[in-house]
Amino acid sequence: MNQRRSGNPDVGARIDRALKAANLDRNELARRAGRSRSWVDSVISGARGLNQDQIPQLAEILGVTSGWLLGDPDIDQEIAELGADWAEVWADLSPADKRRVLEEARQLQRWAKAKRREDEEREQRWIAERGARYSEGAGDDRSDRVARSS
Repeated sequence: MNQRRSGNPDVGARIDRALKAANLDRNELARRAGRSRSWVDSVISGARGLNQDQIPQLAEILGVTSGWLLGDPDIDQEIAELGADWAEVWADLSPADKRRVLEEARQLQRWAKAKRREDEEREQRWIAERGARYSEGAGDDRSDRVARSS
């Protein structure tokens, strides 16, 4: 369960972006995560990977989901393409349309926060269930094979 993932500079870059968005620095992330500053630096640089417990922990501290932290390149590309055209689209909107867009954005933000809470709760339940199975030996491949062969 605690097997470390290989370091990933893309995850590190996402952590760095989330730090800026949350107005946190690396020292504060280290403090909240109960780690050293050098640990944070090595994760961000991609020299150190994260295990299953650390991913949701960092996501919670940073105010993002584990899924976002691990990244979905297709979604990122779509958002980048949308962002490139957004300023021009915004400039052409009437004040009433801008207010409507802002209200839609607020609704989306509320939805995203609720979704993030649901995802975090689901992750915590999954981790708790896995932890219980592993502590009982049920997650051990050898014990699974013995149980299946009986």
